[in-house]
Amino acid sequence: MAEKYDVPAIPKSRPAVVWWAWIGGAWLVFWAYVLTRWVTGPYFVSVPVGPVEPAAWSKAIMDTWQILSLPLLALGGYFMIYRPYKKTRNVPLDGLLLIAFVFFSLQDAGSNYLGIWYTVNSYMLNMGSFYNEIPGWLGFGRPGAVVPYAYLFHITEYPLGLFTFCFIGSGLMNFARKRWNWGPVKLIIFIFPFMMLYDLVIEGTFQTLGLYTMAGGKISFFPDTYEKFPLIEMIWIACLNIPVLALRYFKNDKGETIVERGINSMVISDLKKQVVRCLALIGVCQTIFLTCYNIPVALTMGSNPGEWPSDIVSRPYLTDGLCGPGTDRLCPGPGVPLTQQAWVTTRPAGEIVPEETWNSRFWEPSVGKALRRDDGKKNPELTDGKYRKYRPFNSQFLGYSKDRCNTLLCIEGREPNLP
Repeated sequence: MAEKYDVPAIPKSRPAVVWWAWIGGAWLVFWAYVLTRWVTGPYFVSVPVGPVEPAAWSKAIMDTWQILSLPLLALGGYFMIYRPYKKTRNVPLDGLLLIAFVFFSLQDAGSNYLGIWYTVNSYMLNMGSFYNEIPGWLGFGRPGAVVPYAYLFHITEYPLGLFTFCFIGSGLMNFARKRWNWGPVKLIIFIFPFMMLYDLVIEGTFQTLGLYTMAGGKISFFPDTYEKFPLIEMIWIACLNIPVLALRYFKNDKGETIVERGINSMVISDLKKQVVRCLALIGVCQTIFLTCYNIPVALTMGSNPGEWPSDIVSRPYLTDGLCGPGTDRLCPGPGVPLTQQAWVTTRPAGEIVPEETWNSRFWEPSVGKALRRDDGKKNPELTDGKYRKYRPFNSQFLGYSKDRCNTLLCIEGREPNLP
């Protein structure tokens, strides 16, 4: 008598995992297009560190991070992906999330879409960045003068940061669920302030180490220093990370996340199931980053950045060749644009702005306009490491920058006078 096998029933409609896998595939096609344009185009050149380098201890930290980056990622791939799959023909959720979190890093500076407010230390290894290859990108950029994608930093920054967030958040939600028997909504409300505090500690530490800046923030902690930290960042990061935490934490009785529902009903090989799950998780993570962080931050800070403090503007490794000393462009702030369409030149009235040899791509503005000023104000001097080293927390605790005339078009409180 023939043996009987349990064959999964073929679903009448496509399960959720298939739809999310298609979304994930679309994201990969998009990034493949952008990255191909990048490596074959003019932006694939490194952003130089400039005439002044970061402090020695900061360089040592960045060098150590970059040296350990690939070995750490390889270890994570071995223990979280390869070894479990070899034993069980199944990749655990955290293994697939590791892949999704690496792709997460591609959206790092996406909130600069409408204008530059966030910069990365150009001392770290980079080949420029691909953001100006994104259709419709408005943030200013030229080959060798963009917010760089520091690949050896970003590909481990996001997995480490997100997994740490998920482990801490899961522990706190387990405690609250056992203590008060709360449901999902109350657990998310409970975890929100903790995750804001987590971001303040982690990103505040990264900025104190000089890894990147949030120069264009508005109401900020330590607003006059390089570690300027806008209050609204904590809110948006919590809005970004909590959906990722909820994705990992809340599962059905089959151990499936909301985007993996229906994977066990699909009559495909084990390997194909892992691929479909991975695409679904990539799709939801990319969508979360875009909708919960990059779009709102681009609208609230990128489109109208606050004033960049002189402690950042005078450090060329933090301005990435976009503005400040070594350029004839003012760094952005209220009344001072820095976009593909317009920027403010420090060249005095009557002096001709040299024509750029830059040829715009087909989706970029064909002509940008250099606005002028009439007060003769120049960019601040370069920071010399011998005289102004990193001085964490050397500022008022909370407020707007006091350096009103360093990057704005003003002298002794006079308002900007743009043509």
